[in-house]
Amino acid sequence: MGGSPSISGGMTQAEYQAQLNEQRAYNERQEKQMREFYEQQLLKQEEIARQTAQKAAQKEKSEIAEVERAEEMLQEEAAAQSGQEQTEGSSQDEDEDAFDFYGSLYQGLEERPE
Repeated sequence: MGGSPSISGGMTQAEYQAQLNEQRAYNERQEKQMREFYEQQLLKQEEIARQTAQKAAQKEKSEIAEVERAEEMLQEEAAAQSGQEQTEGSSQDEDEDAFDFYGSLYQGLEERPE
């Protein structure tokens, strides 16, 4: 019952080296696949970032154009109102003068100038 341990079914040095080479080749393939995958992911992220920046720039340009249009409309409206006020102002002055004329006639009846 005693004796030295024995190894049965052991691997030779050549078999062990072949297994190591196979494992190394497998690892290299996996690493290559992972590099390609991450490179593709990086390219996708860069493309998404570029598209997002482009959309933001277009949105900003359209907002600026919209603000400029609104400012132009306000300027046109202000110019139209100032022109209208000048026209209304002269007619309003005429109306006030007419009221003053009639008002003075009315007052003239109550208070006669000396």
